[in-house]
Amino acid sequence: MRSPPPDAARRRPLRRRFLAAFTTIGFLASFAASLCMTLAWAAHAQRQRAADLARISETLQAVTFPLSRPVLSQMQGLTGAEFVTINREGMFLDSTRNLSPTEWRILSAFLSEPQSSSGNTGVVLADGRYCVKIVPIKTPSNVAADRATRTMVLVPEVSWRQEFRRTLHLASLASLAATLLSAATAVWLSRRIGLPLQKLAGQTAAAARDPALSVDVPQTHDELRDLAVAVEELLRERRSYELSLRDEERRRSIQQLAFGLAHQLRNYATAARMALELHIAECHAVPAPEELRVVFRQIGLMENLLRQFLSLEASPADSPGGADLVFTIEETAELSGPAFRHAGVTLHLDLPKRQVWLRTGDSALRQLVSNLLNNALEAARESPDEKAVSVTLRLDDDTASGRLEVVDSGPGPPQSVRDKLFCMAVTTKADGCGLGLLVASRIADRLGGRLTWERRLHRTVFAFEFPWAGTEGIGGDGTCTDRG
Repeated sequence: MRSPPPDAARRRPLRRRFLAAFTTIGFLASFAASLCMTLAWAAHAQRQRAADLARISETLQAVTFPLSRPVLSQMQGLTGAEFVTINREGMFLDSTRNLSPTEWRILSAFLSEPQSSSGNTGVVLADGRYCVKIVPIKTPSNVAADRATRTMVLVPEVSWRQEFRRTLHLASLASLAATLLSAATAVWLSRRIGLPLQKLAGQTAAAARDPALSVDVPQTHDELRDLAVAVEELLRERRSYELSLRDEERRRSIQQLAFGLAHQLRNYATAARMALELHIAECHAVPAPEELRVVFRQIGLMENLLRQFLSLEASPADSPGGADLVFTIEETAELSGPAFRHAGVTLHLDLPKRQVWLRTGDSALRQLVSNLLNNALEAARESPDEKAVSVTLRLDDDTASGRLEVVDSGPGPPQSVRDKLFCMAVTTKADGCGLGLLVASRIADRLGGRLTWERRLHRTVFAFEFPWAGTEGIGGDGTCTDRG
């Protein structure tokens, strides 16, 4: 049962799946990495400023010279911080920054707070927030009032959010670049996989409609090649199955036709035999003439063969009994005598005076000999000169083999069919079917022998070579006995 076609609106091609997956993964991965990097950099920047402030404080604590305006300006240029000096009475002496009255009040208020000297705190001035630390300076206890005893260090404080935004901007650009790269990789990979799959699907559909077609196997050694090989193997098995199914259907049809024809032929043969018996009885022809006896025997052989065919018995060539080759040749020659006399062809037999038993049924052996004699008769009757057929049987006790030769004086088979005489449907007669020599050759093969042919002294020779065990006894075991 074929599955219904999928809904086109619900179709999700591999290209879209790859693109969505790679883009999402790439964006999330790059965003997470950028966020972590931004947070780490912002924290690092905060720690760096705290460390710079501590380093400035340590430097100021070790100063032994007066902190004049030029000295403070140089320190500002080196560190980027602002400096304000304070005397022992808590008055502001000098500053690297032009402080407004409001800023002076802010710093004064900060200086008066108890926690101002304990650590790092911050103040907000006109241009932003500053991290403030008051650093004491080593001075004599009787220092003058115009001499600085403490220094207020103001380091511009960039907020964590400002640092995060500044770092996140760069990280976002890197994340966007990574996302675009992931999307490009997804498109390339989907085309790399999707296009061959589409091609394979199209070839598979075409091969399903036409068994003669096949699929292309990629040269790359990957899963796609394995899939193509599996599809090709499946198509090959399907073609083999269809051929075997077609052959089986043809065989059954031929068998049914053959059964019908055999049944009709048996009925006709039975009717002919009964009519012939009635004719002989009415004419009081007892004993019957030789020609009528030949007809009786031919009809009996035909009925026996048709009876075996219709009862589905084993092939005569495979029956456990034996057959005398000499007797079979003589009997077949006697039955074929009227046909030879009618065609004006002389038949000469040169046979040994003993029995030659072969392991086969008499019907198969008679069919082999009959096909060879009929073939020789048809060839000899076309000879413009002498029309003769000779049958010779020779036995070799040393090699335990025999050779039956049927020689005719005909012109021989045409050159166009000489290489395929024992093939199906090869015939030189207008009304022939090309099965006589084929059947004879197959019977010879089943008997363990072979059937060959040659042209010898302007004559055609068909030879049946067969093995036999000359002294093992009498019966169906391939032995020879004297005929007496």
